Amino acid sequence: MLRRKDKKEKSPIPRKKNQIQMIPISVVLPLFLELPEGYRLSAFIEKRGKTSNTRYDINSISSRENVGYAVLKRAKDQLFFDGVFVLPNHRNKGIASYLINTVLLNNSEDIFLRARPFKDKSVGREELITLYERFGFEIVGKNDLMIRRMRNS
Repeated sequence: MLRRKDKKEKSPIPRKKNQIQMIPISVVLPLFLELPEGYRLSAFIEKRGKTSNTRYDINSISSRENVGYAVLKRAKDQLFFDGVFVLPNHRNKGIASYLINTVLLNNSEDIFLRARPFKDKSVGREELITLYERFGFEIVGKNDLMIRRMRNS
């Protein structure tokens, strides 16, 4: 016969300083806007170390493939939006807009980014600048450095 321990047991998974933390979707889902039809949020991951990263992944419900993501990094008390990527055959469905809105909705401080074209050259620099300007980003420096001011400076 097995006996239950009445003592509170420690988690069997040790927590380390630089460990990746998976947060249950049910906890973060209320924080997000409604996804475009046919897609779902697949992960929300934070990694802590010298920098912390937050990644938002979107999956296609029918094929279960990862079709897009956005990455936000914190370094030296500043937020850097590392950009958004959506697979070419899933573009123009509102996924990139959803991801950018999610990043903005869940952060209340200034966010910096560089409008860098994708490696596959499927979206150019001007298209990216136009996309980010729709969400309130403005060019503030060389090499297409942009900022979205979330508070009065």
